[in-house]
Amino acid sequence: MNESTVDEYKEVDIDWARDVANDPTLLRGIRLAKRESQHRFWARFGVTQTRGSRFESGQRLPPSVLILLRLYLNGVISDGDLWAARRKRRPTGSRPQTLPRLRQANQDRSSRDAVI
Repeated sequence: MNESTVDEYKEVDIDWARDVANDPTLLRGIRLAKRESQHRFWARFGVTQTRGSRFESGQRLPPSVLILLRLYLNGVISDGDLWAARRKRRPTGSRPQTLPRLRQANQDRSSRDAVI
C-alpha cells in the first residue's frame, strides 16, 4: 500500500480511520506508506516496537492508543503534538518527591512546636 492508496481510501470513506481497529493489514499499510520502521511509527503513540508488531498482526488496540491513532490519521493531531506530549510525560519509574518534603515539613513543625 503506498501513499496514493491511502489517499484513495480516504476519499472513499470519510471516517476511514475507524477501520484501523478492525483491519491490521490497513494499519501495517499505513506505516509502510509513511516508510517508517515499526519502532519509529509506534513510538509516537507511546508503544514499543514489539507491541506495535502485535497490533499489526491482529492484536486488539487499547482504547488510548486507538484514540491517538484515529486523531493522528484524521489530521487532528500532528507528529509535533505527539512528540511534545511524550517530552512532557514523567519518565517511567520516577516517583513524585512528596515523601521527603512531607518529612521535612513534619520536622519543621515539630521543631517549631518545641521552641514555643
